[in-house]
Amino acid sequence: MRLSKSHPKLPSIERGEPCLDAAQTFGALYNPHEGQVNPFKLIWSFVHRARQQGLQLRLHSPVEDFIVYNGRVQGVVTPQGRLKSKATLAIAPTAQGNLLLGEVAAVVDSFSFQTDPAALQAISRPAQRFIPAIKSAQILRTWAAPVAFTADNRPFLGPVADLDGLLLAVAFKSTVIITPLIGQVITQLVTDGRSDLDIRPFLLSRVNPSL
Repeated sequence: MRLSKSHPKLPSIERGEPCLDAAQTFGALYNPHEGQVNPFKLIWSFVHRARQQGLQLRLHSPVEDFIVYNGRVQGVVTPQGRLKSKATLAIAPTAQGNLLLGEVAAVVDSFSFQTDPAALQAISRPAQRFIPAIKSAQILRTWAAPVAFTADNRPFLGPVADLDGLLLAVAFKSTVIITPLIGQVITQLVTDGRSDLDIRPFLLSRVNPSL
């Protein structure tokens, strides 16, 4: 599908975004084919559909270790017990009628799920310049989460050579938009041992040839 884009004049901007302070705006880009995705509704829609296909969801069950036998990952160890599987997928958490503002990122030495008040101010103050109505808006939620990243800014996607049965899908930083594609790739790797997408640029072996 070819995406058409237009450059609206200021009166058009005011009609499209009445809360926007047009005096602070030099221009805008409008894409009529662009949409919005509510990440919370999206994830639970995936869970609902997966349950219909036999998914067993275990909340508050962090993985403490892998079950490895003869060089093959055969499952995981959790506080609730051992779970065995044909394939084990390692992933990492990444992070609306409502307005979503963000984000502030920093490299830290330890994981934290606490939001920083200074970060909230750093996000909201510039936004108030362009959308003054934000000053009286109520904050519904804030969140912070550890986000994996790599030195070359490419994710790790695919099998690990020395650990048969282990698949990686980590370090995307933000994956909401591409979750359907990644899900399809992982499904093909588990069921067929290959994927239609060339994942060689995303293999762990690119940073460590032995892997």
